[in-house]
Amino acid sequence: MLVIGEEPLDQPFGRAARLLVAPSAVEWIAVPAEGLAVDATIPDDPALPFSDWFVQVLLLEPTAVGGISATAGLELVIGYQL
Repeated sequence: MLVIGEEPLDQPFGRAARLLVAPSAVEWIAVPAEGLAVDATIPDDPALPFSDWFVQVLLLEPTAVGGISATAGLELVIGYQL
């Protein structure tokens, strides 16, 4: 499960995972054993520069405590340095 949001969060999720993103969008994705690379194009929208986005992946994993594992949250800053 790919979680995308505009705010960070720190909340228990399941028995042992932590949700680190306040969800604005959730997308179910399949992650193969060798990993996954995602390419995305950022739209040319004047509202986007210097906006912050937070992303996290939560995985159904039978060997994890509670059956769920989670990546560390990632903060994305859209824009450029002056």
